[in-house]
Amino acid sequence: RARHEAHRARWKILFVPFLAVLLLATPFLLSEPPSPDRFTADGDFAEWSGVAAYEQKPAPGTNLAVALTGFKLSSDTDTLALYATVAGTWFDDADDVHALYAFIDTDRNPGSGYRVQGFDADFLVAIEGSGGTIQSAAVRTFTGTDPHNWSAWRSEGFASAAVSGNALEVVVPWDGAASPDPLVLLLADD
Repeated sequence: RARHEAHRARWKILFVPFLAVLLLATPFLLSEPPSPDRFTADGDFAEWSGVAAYEQKPAPGTNLAVALTGFKLSSDTDTLALYATVAGTWFDDADDVHALYAFIDTDRNPGSGYRVQGFDADFLVAIEGSGGTIQSAAVRTFTGTDPHNWSAWRSEGFASAAVSGNALEVVVPWDGAASPDPLVLLLADD
């Protein structure tokens, strides 16, 4: 009988640490896969329903391919997503390059960044295209001290962008913790 009791006690001594390790490891073994990004630049704009829209009326005589009629913006911890529409068709001219510039003020410091129309931008997303297609989607940061020095934009890589008719969407890698509520100025250029 004593031997049987000693065997049971030894089993309990080994089982308790094993159970503790198993319980501590459970979150690592059963973790959920990361959720997919809400916005993807794929030309399917369904994910934009429900996002607050900003609308505007283009000035008379504006080229319809760059006459901005509205936009939507969403930012989270790792992406900044932008949706913009024009009165005509984005990048419809096969002979000329048109562009959408998203000037972004991330620090809200009026003395820093590139000065454009009274706006101080330290981040720029430039989407260029022609013939109905996007040719480039560049991401840049402003590194200069002269607020009017266009050449002080440094390349930071590329954004994902898609266009279909009068709608365009762009998804940019983003540090949402550093800039949770950016200000954005959109300019379309022909």
